Amino acid sequence: MTASVRLRIQRGLVLVCVVLGIVSGAQAGPISVQVAGVVVYSDFPTIEIDSLFTALYTYDDTLVPDVDPGLTAAWYEPIAVSAAFADGSSAGADDGWILVRNYVSLDAYAMGFHDLEIGEGTRTGALVGYSVEGWMVCRIDPTATAWDSLALPDPEIVLERLLEDQSRLMCRDEHGYMKIIDLRITDLSVVPAPVPWCSGPSVWAAAIACCVAGRCSRDLAIRRQGRRAREFVPSRKRIP
Repeated sequence: MTASVRLRIQRGLVLVCVVLGIVSGAQAGPISVQVAGVVVYSDFPTIEIDSLFTALYTYDDTLVPDVDPGLTAAWYEPIAVSAAFADGSSAGADDGWILVRNYVSLDAYAMGFHDLEIGEGTRTGALVGYSVEGWMVCRIDPTATAWDSLALPDPEIVLERLLEDQSRLMCRDEHGYMKIIDLRITDLSVVPAPVPWCSGPSVWAAAIACCVAGRCSRDLAIRRQGRRAREFVPSRKRIP
């Protein structure tokens, strides 16, 4: 009986919070992926071989892909992309892309800049004055057994299923001269979405009401169990 009363109260409070926008009732939304890797080749003197490389890309997992006529490749765009090297060089843009490939002879997953021209996006260090394009993350499975669809995969399974690494950035100066940076990706990790902060009188009032009602329901349960009310200690566990 006690558990039933508490469950009904909690469900009611969650419904109120969803209606007021305190929490979301849907699971879909932006996904951020942290990339770690090592430079294995570089035409830039300051971006040294064996130096570390990091990147972050963010996309909405409800994106509708652009699928090729043969139904073997799907491009998901736009996505926000940023990359940084150990020497302080960096590049960033909001119009990157993800490619998922499911072909009879290979499966592939790639992520990169969408022909980031000189003057577009952001650049620092050695990359200033260069366009940036290519597949910052490019993993391939030549056995074509990694997956059987063009749906966006969980980024954290990409490295273990697609073992061949062909990650490369291509940079051109204003005269068209190209410099290449080859990368070896060592980690793809989904970054947890932050818990949203709430504002506004109605939202705060609802939040306070949730806390008060939640504590009252717990006190009621304790009394029904024959315990003293002074034994109650509020939980410090944060509810996402």
